[in-house]
Amino acid sequence: MSPSDFIAMFTNIGIYHLMLIGIVIELIKLIQKNNRLNFGRFTVISNN
Repeated sequence: MSPSDFIAMFTNIGIYHLMLIGIVIELIKLIQKNNRLNFGRFTVISNN
């Protein structure tokens, strides 16, 4: 595998992960709106 192939593959993976992270953030926002109390407890636990 040549370096340029590796860079191209890594870039594609990076873009894919950014998209996934964006989707997860949107889902978290929806959950936060719909279920604020439970999510508030969850964030306290995960942040500590």
